[in-house]
Amino acid sequence: MIPTYDRIEEMAMLPIYICEDDEIQLTHFKKLISDTIMIEDMDASIVCAVSSPYHLLSYLCEHPTPSLYFLDIKLNTSMDGFLLAQEIRKQDPRGFIVFITTHSELSYLSFHYRVEAMDYILKDEPDELISRIRGCIRRSLELYTLPTNTVQKAIALKIDGRIISLQLDDIYCIQTSYEAHKIRIYKRNGYTELFYSLKKIEKLLDDSFFKCHKSCIINLTHVKEVNIKNCLVLLDNGKVCPVATRIIKALASKLPIQLS
Repeated sequence: MIPTYDRIEEMAMLPIYICEDDEIQLTHFKKLISDTIMIEDMDASIVCAVSSPYHLLSYLCEHPTPSLYFLDIKLNTSMDGFLLAQEIRKQDPRGFIVFITTHSELSYLSFHYRVEAMDYILKDEPDELISRIRGCIRRSLELYTLPTNTVQKAIALKIDGRIISLQLDDIYCIQTSYEAHKIRIYKRNGYTELFYSLKKIEKLLDDSFFKCHKSCIINLTHVKEVNIKNCLVLLDNGKVCPVATRIIKALASKLPIQLS
């Protein structure tokens, strides 16, 4: 089983990963980062804190979301921090990578491996360590939430002990399921059905989503056509969704698209 840190918030957030082979140091960094997030009320959360780079990659493979990574360089395995960063880049090309280490003489290698590290922080400077980590989280959040940022925003749902990560841009619409207490999330590659409420997931979504019916939330960026007469909306994947009569004109006013 892959060890994970259990402080997961059900909200749009910046996921944070930590990889440190020394368990004492790992515990220290987990507390330092989680305390910083809590004290400064940051929209971020530690989702994976492990001593093995292979465990981190396995978790990332199952939860492919743009994230912030704090990595040690010497990991006592055949994969060091630089090689781990290279593998992370394959799965998360827009993620933010920070090295925390005692090996200042290796800092030049981050350029050699072309991993575009955000920062290189030394463990043996405790006062600077805290401020630099705080600065990296703040900067990552700024870049993560920029409207012009190419990093896709995501939400994380905690369901029965599992963490399900969803890229907002990949979601076309969310509807109540035929089964009680379930919803269907229609995405680029089909749909996912979950035990979750429409009301609860609506609180996690950003302004690109619109509740067009008591049973349906649509992603405005995927709307192709609004049929005012029949109170329907056509999405660009061919999906047709109902629209409540009282709000169809309000929906149409938000969209520079064809009306029918």
